[in-house]
Amino acid sequence: MTGIVLAGRYLLHLPHGLLDFIIVGTAFIYFFILQFFRDPRITVVENDHLALAPADGKIVVIEETSEDEYLKERRIQVSIFMSPVNVHVNRSPVAGK
Repeated sequence: MTGIVLAGRYLLHLPHGLLDFIIVGTAFIYFFILQFFRDPRITVVENDHLALAPADGKIVVIEETSEDEYLKERRIQVSIFMSPVNVHVNRSPVAGK
């Protein structure tokens, strides 16, 4: 880190505050990307009578809807809102082919 600061101040002739702002901003973006795309291990309880949530977040809608593209019948729709702090990994909620 010291080498980057010295290079920025003396070789690039950047002002003292600007270089610090660039370093802190870049570190913040780097850690945000790492946090956003993390994939933690989860413990799955295997039970044929359960449908697990496919994503972390908050369930905002559970309603009956018509699916006309593939199944062409009425189904239950579950919508999940994922905020930037939730794990953005989607998993299969039920077994199947």
